[in-house]
Amino acid sequence: MAPHKIMIIRHAERPVDGGKDQGVRLEGTPNENFLTVRGWQRAGALVRRFSPLVKSGVQGLIEPPTALYAAHPDDKHRSHRTRSTLQPLADLLGLTVNTDHGRGEEAELAKAIMGQNGVVLIAWEHKAIHEIVTALTQSQINAPSWPDDRFDMIFVLTQDPAWRLSQEPQQVLAGDQASIF
Repeated sequence: MAPHKIMIIRHAERPVDGGKDQGVRLEGTPNENFLTVRGWQRAGALVRRFSPLVKSGVQGLIEPPTALYAAHPDDKHRSHRTRSTLQPLADLLGLTVNTDHGRGEEAELAKAIMGQNGVVLIAWEHKAIHEIVTALTQSQINAPSWPDDRFDMIFVLTQDPAWRLSQEPQQVLAGDQASIF
């Protein structure tokens, strides 16, 4: 038992130290551990990227997920951004965002994911995404470093029989880049 596809995204836009955009909770109260307004826009736009209204009949890289994973906040990593990024999609699909694992527990996360069927979507902190890819592929894939200024990419892992990593630009908001990294 293993997923036939694993998609990984970075959480949506966050406040930057000294920046003009602040983090806000869903109800609008300021909180640095949540997404910026643009981040909430991305979270909403990703709903249709991962679950389009019109099915083309052609299976592409992106498929609707059957399981969602995000990092849980703890005393060291208090961010709610990964779960906030996935919550609108979870609401539409009737799924629960699994937050059993946190930052620093990427190997345990990989074990849990490999026990799933279907299509898995993970939202995580960008600096640890390569650790997830390494753990999932048992070091067969060396993922590129995720640039600090990019929130607009999807990593797609497939296995048939060897692991393969593809990059798919999100292209959901104005200013999203079409280039891979």
